[in-house]
Amino acid sequence: MDEILNGTVAIPDATDEIIVAWIQAHKQKEEELKPPKITGEITTEQFQKAFAVVSEHTSSSPSGLHYTLWKCLARNDKVVGWLARMMSLPFMYGFVNERWTKVIDVMLEKKQGNRRIHMLRIIALLEADFNTALKILFSQQLIKNAEKAGLNDEQWGSRKDRMAMDPAMRNLMAFENGRYMRIVIAMFAANLTACFDRMFPSLSNIFAGKFGMDKNVLLSRGRTIQKMRRAVRTGHGVSEATYGNEEGEPEIAGELQGKGDVAILYCLQSSITLNAHAKLFPELVLPSPGGGRAIRKRNDGYVDDVNTWAGKIERDLGDVEEVMYDLQVRAQGLTDLNEVSGGSTAFHKCACQLLSWRSTGKTLEINYDMEGVGMVLTDAKGAASRIRMLSPSGTNKGLGYFQAVDANQKVEYEERMGKIKKTCSAANSARIQYSEAKQLLERRLLMQTRYGLTLLTVH
Repeated sequence: MDEILNGTVAIPDATDEIIVAWIQAHKQKEEELKPPKITGEITTEQFQKAFAVVSEHTSSSPSGLHYTLWKCLARNDKVVGWLARMMSLPFMYGFVNERWTKVIDVMLEKKQGNRRIHMLRIIALLEADFNTALKILFSQQLIKNAEKAGLNDEQWGSRKDRMAMDPAMRNLMAFENGRYMRIVIAMFAANLTACFDRMFPSLSNIFAGKFGMDKNVLLSRGRTIQKMRRAVRTGHGVSEATYGNEEGEPEIAGELQGKGDVAILYCLQSSITLNAHAKLFPELVLPSPGGGRAIRKRNDGYVDDVNTWAGKIERDLGDVEEVMYDLQVRAQGLTDLNEVSGGSTAFHKCACQLLSWRSTGKTLEINYDMEGVGMVLTDAKGAASRIRMLSPSGTNKGLGYFQAVDANQKVEYEERMGKIKKTCSAANSARIQYSEAKQLLERRLLMQTRYGLTLLTVH
């Protein structure tokens, strides 16, 4: 780990450029060495604040020591100092608290009625104090170090004061810029497969170490995950049998969804991947109509949804083939980089959108003829997949928003209105009190309305 972070790891000359860029992206920069080292010590104040904000209804703790008990104990000044110290010890000295190795995997339906195993979502229920400690050390302290050091600006997920609407707005602005400036622009909308489940704890430790996490914290975290025994909960109850790593058998990889550090660790992994991508490909520059500021980017990502961009400013109608080839090379590069760290791209869920132009003799109009235009990507095993090509009026639902290249917002408007009408219809036939109606308005209707309408414009 030290050799990777200080940049002294030996890289054979014949190593693929993707691997080289990925390894080099881990080298600690000067600004990444400035933030304070994060030890495993959790203060009384951190302990009390963490349990004060968590809901006691949060599922947890196979041992039965659920959040209600911890919240009560956190308010007792006589014992809270001892409890904070007990929570800190495994992380300070790198050992495993055996109680923390007991986990329950809850199997949830992603789509109602579909109970095929590979289509289920698995959420892990961990001991409340273990998960809270991870939130304190990673979601509160590590992310602060990473933000100070400078994360890649193209990853918007799991970061304070950022939301999915931000990259969606950047997508909208890029295509609007292209329409006004008559620029050829292409975008590959990637969707990664089970991104948290395909993470490797050993690699996650390197990402955390890059931004100042102490080795003993990483040792305790990694060894705890390795020793975990996991029961399964379904509608029939919790299984008596458990599964986990067995001697002489392949190791079970993956971080656990529901664990307090996993979202932050994936953010760091994605940032490093995007930094490696930046070493290999130049940024796309879209100047403003006034010639002042410009949009500069290679990708826009929100957790596992990443859009890769290519384009050409010169107004040559024959640039489509060149732009599409450039996009394919960039998208293949990002695909390969994700696979280096264990990721995989769900090509069947991906899409490509293209803004190009045709001449009418007097002006340039958006070209809706996509015949002969396409893109093919390959996975780590060499299997090729043709990416779905959308018409400029066709919409791709990315980041919770239906967006078309030619500014067609009818699909998004109808989708948004359909959800609102469905919710109102259900509420109209229900007998609800004032407080329930207020909650429905604030937490369902307004949330469903505001998000999409922020990006909708009148044409």
